Amino acid sequence: MSTLWRRVRLWLVLGLAAAPWLAAAGLVISVLAAVLAPLATLGVGRVVDGLGTADAERVTSGLWLVGAGIVVAVLQSVSWPLVWSFVEDLGERYAHDHVLRVVAGIPTVAHHEVPEMADRVALVRRHARHLGNAGLRLSTDLSALVGTVTLAGVLASIAWWLTLLLPAALLPAWASGRAFRARMDAERDNAQAIRVADRLQDIARDPATGIEVRCSGAPATLLAAQDTSLDQRLSAVAAAARRTRALASLSRLAWIAVLAVCLVGVFGLVRSGSLGVG
Repeated sequence: MSTLWRRVRLWLVLGLAAAPWLAAAGLVISVLAAVLAPLATLGVGRVVDGLGTADAERVTSGLWLVGAGIVVAVLQSVSWPLVWSFVEDLGERYAHDHVLRVVAGIPTVAHHEVPEMADRVALVRRHARHLGNAGLRLSTDLSALVGTVTLAGVLASIAWWLTLLLPAALLPAWASGRAFRARMDAERDNAQAIRVADRLQDIARDPATGIEVRCSGAPATLLAAQDTSLDQRLSAVAAAARRTRALASLSRLAWIAVLAVCLVGVFGLVRSGSLGVG
């Protein structure tokens, strides 16, 4: 089984297994809202154009699109906290159980003796709670994908070159994802800093070692060691952010430039009469 398929399978399991019917209902509502949002905007344009040309059929179809968009938007706003709060709670419990089974099922003691494996286990434990949000993130990502495809169709119905807005808008998203991956890589490469800090706190809290720490005047030493370890991690994360900052800025500037050109083009079509006001 490939690594990509394992990741997709794990994502689907964590997102849907805890509450499949509830998560599926929330997913369907989110996808419908993502589809109808751009269509409702198109419906407003059809209503405006229909009123300008006295086209009753065009007005009616536009009103249907607007009405459907409003109904689904209201349904989503009402159901969102009800559905996803339960899915998140159940997903968090399921994720904790899954992580516990994985960690307890390690057949060796390598995760105690090998630093790299210990760091990976500590990282999984620390992010176990966030795994409960897999269903919500799955819904958000799928809705964004479907909404993007729908928006592409709406833009193409106006002018084919307006679809260039989509790849231009994906540039900042790609840059943000690259920055996020760089940060996660830096955190993973320096996960031992968190493990060291946790271990130092355990030493200070444990009754057997804590009394020795206090009697020997070692708190300052422990604090300095913890700060040094965490500062190294912070420096690595900051360096990753600096490496991706220029790309993020340039991608946003490119998106703004393409958007400005498209707006000027649309205004030109409206003034020439090739495109309706709606």
